[in-house]
Amino acid sequence: MKVILTEPAVKDLKNIASYFTEKVSRKIALQIVKHIRDHYMRLPKQPYMGQEEPLLIYRKQGFRYLVEGNYKIIYRVDEAENKVYVSRIFDCRQEPEKLKK
Repeated sequence: MKVILTEPAVKDLKNIASYFTEKVSRKIALQIVKHIRDHYMRLPKQPYMGQEEPLLIYRKQGFRYLVEGNYKIIYRVDEAENKVYVSRIFDCRQEPEKLKK
């Protein structure tokens, strides 16, 4: 399977990198983004390793999630296309209802 990052997921990663670059350091920002990336790059071998995302259960795409640090990696598996789509990288310190938007 191939991992595809959606535009919102790319934007989320850029926002994470920008925030930590500004508030801490570029080195730390790159480390955080690398840890997140390393985590979702395990999905091609085990696409169903994450649990179903309860806040998105009403959607029919079958969203699942992995947790890396303070971040939830929201993804869905498309077996027909042989792809895993990473939809969002959500900071769990935010209001959970924001995930539905």
